[in-house]
Amino acid sequence: MQSVAIPRGQVALAAGTAEPNAKTFTVKSKLDDPHYGLCSAPFLAKNFKTMEYSITITVNADGTIGYQQDMVLVMPGREPFHHTDKATLKKVAEAKPNPVSPRVS
Repeated sequence: MQSVAIPRGQVALAAGTAEPNAKTFTVKSKLDDPHYGLCSAPFLAKNFKTMEYSITITVNADGTIGYQQDMVLVMPGREPFHHTDKATLKKVAEAKPNPVSPRVS
């Protein structure tokens, strides 16, 4: 399951299934799905309505993580279209604790 809150006024709750050791998996959501859906602020719902969202994550053998994201959008006066994005993420350093954050034991 993935939950996403986009600061411009949109949220998504997406879900999918995968085997415990899967290296690739996909989660999806659709507008008006009562369990795994999309919700947008009025301006976005009127002008840039998101009908579907999916993201496929791949854990690569070299330690990188790739993703491919697809959203089906509807804009006034246009046919629905796919807005896609993909990238490969590479770890560049170990995480460092925030020095001013209190440590929890």
